[in-house]
Amino acid sequence: MRDAAEGTGKPPLRFFALTVLSMLALSVPGLSLPGLAGPVAHAESAQAESVEATGEAGQTLILSRADGLDPAGEQVTVVGRGFDENKGIYVALCVLPEPGGQPGPCLGGVDMEGESGASSWISSTPPPYGEGLATPYADDGSFTVELSVQAQDQFTDCLDTPCGVVTRADHLRTGDRSQDVLIPVSFAESSGGDPADASADAAAAGEGDDPVTDAAQPAAEPEGPSTGLVVGGVAAAVVVLLAVVLVMIRRRAATNPTATNPAAANKTATGTTPTDGGPAGDASR
Repeated sequence: MRDAAEGTGKPPLRFFALTVLSMLALSVPGLSLPGLAGPVAHAESAQAESVEATGEAGQTLILSRADGLDPAGEQVTVVGRGFDENKGIYVALCVLPEPGGQPGPCLGGVDMEGESGASSWISSTPPPYGEGLATPYADDGSFTVELSVQAQDQFTDCLDTPCGVVTRADHLRTGDRSQDVLIPVSFAESSGGDPADASADAAAAGEGDDPVTDAAQPAAEPEGPSTGLVVGGVAAAVVVLLAVVLVMIRRRAATNPTATNPAAANKTATGTTPTDGGPAGDASR
């Protein structure tokens, strides 16, 4: 049914209702009104894009993330395909060499127990002492390893020196550059200082704290508009909306009497004035 205000040149009531509701949606924190609120932007952590590099023999190295790594340490996934299964390699974070040179030194040093996670030894034909320590290639010379990389150790600082996740021939073929594949990496800006010193400072700052007492403390509530304020704002807006609608109804009734007075509407339609005695034609007789 069309609003009676249409055709009179005056805005219909629904226009004022939508205006008030729009003001309500914009002024009350945390309030969403269907049909009025715009698209909600969801803050999601962007997925880091993997980086791929190809070696001179056609082998492929893929790194799950190469930019903005955490200087204090971060785990990355390294995937290799098409490597020579007859040649063992190391996978590690190393200083990038001059063209044709051997990558290194590598952070974390030599991991003879395979527990540091800073490097991996890939070999399907290791010496007897390497059995159980080296990871064999999968089909077609492929492998997947997890590396724990950090920007510094006691000998190397990748915040000042170009570094990358690399593959290179193991200690049995140190002069063989055919297995070298390099992916440069970067680290996020550090607040400065040795990560080990930062860990020690954090531990010292925590001395004297009672873990039982700390655990019993309730978690701090996130900052935001209180429920009372939101409810109060909604109630005030509803009152304003009702008042506007009431005023518009009265104005429409005053300017358009046919909308509220059936007798006036009948007079307008027939051109006669009804009486208690019956139709106008009978009264004139």
